[in-house]
Amino acid sequence: MNHLKIIFLGIFTLFISSSSFGQNKPDIKIYTTQDRSVILYLLPNSKFGYTSFNGVSPNTFKDRTNKGIKPTPARYEVNEYGSGDYSLNNNKLKLNFTLSDQPIDSISKIISNTSYSKDSLEIKMIIKPYFSAKYLDSDLGIGTKVTSTDNSILLMTDFENYGEFKIAKSQLPLNLMINKNYELTIDTNSDQIIEIFVNPFKTRGTDKPKDKVLDFNSLTDITLE
Repeated sequence: MNHLKIIFLGIFTLFISSSSFGQNKPDIKIYTTQDRSVILYLLPNSKFGYTSFNGVSPNTFKDRTNKGIKPTPARYEVNEYGSGDYSLNNNKLKLNFTLSDQPIDSISKIISNTSYSKDSLEIKMIIKPYFSAKYLDSDLGIGTKVTSTDNSILLMTDFENYGEFKIAKSQLPLNLMINKNYELTIDTNSDQIIEIFVNPFKTRGTDKPKDKVLDFNSLTDITLE
């Protein structure tokens, strides 16, 4: 398997998400292994995100800093990266990795009242990746591209967490394509907010990792670190 080599200067931030979200913060737990080389996110609905590192990991880098060792710019080499479904029985945590052709977990629409005299609709798209249990309300987003099949819409969010555009009512129903592989139709004659829940563990990775069984009691909870 080819290793993903990623160089970061400063602090490495891992993204997390879940397969479904409400307006409340999801219950997310973050664990590491005894050698501190793995960062494991246990997400709602028995989903997980997994990253292992060769050599220095964000955990070992932080450990050195906490011990008063002057850190040098961190260089991280990702060994395995992926997501899937987990099960826990008799303190054995089984990780079943899956592959996905798109990182969007779910989409919700918030419909508002629109005056019938309006000729156009206002659409706001909010991108919601969750990248740390301590920063679930961050304004940081993941670059998302939205286009329409009639070529009237081209929206790039870059690292903002939202984007806005207007469409004429005469364009309804309007078919959108998000990141080239997720189809969404706007067919409601009202202004609306569209929340797009992105699972960044699906946005990149190595080849599909082998399924794993971990001793749950040997893991350390680092959710609040």
